[in-house]
Amino acid sequence: MTENAQRWSDVCSIPLTLEAIRALHMPFSQYRISPKNYEAHIVVPGVSIAGRLYVLSGACVKTVGAWSVSLGAGMFADFPEGDYQIEVCAEQGVQLVYVWPIPAQ
Repeated sequence: MTENAQRWSDVCSIPLTLEAIRALHMPFSQYRISPKNYEAHIVVPGVSIAGRLYVLSGACVKTVGAWSVSLGAGMFADFPEGDYQIEVCAEQGVQLVYVWPIPAQ
């Protein structure tokens, strides 16, 4: 269930923050970066293009079709496009940062 999940600390020596994520995804004009906060024990549905999901705090499971990944604080994963759901597992909720490449015009 942790397909494609990575620990931030395995690839970067600075703390995982929104600013660190923005610095990694440059130039700004080529990425959409969206922080999101969700309450504990909810399920959030949606549709998305492929991208990357970072977990700043809390824990969640993201499912896109047959693909699924379980992520805790300090982890990230690349996810495919499609209908998805985020299941918040943490008692305190979850703080996420989504990153999507902006398609060339």
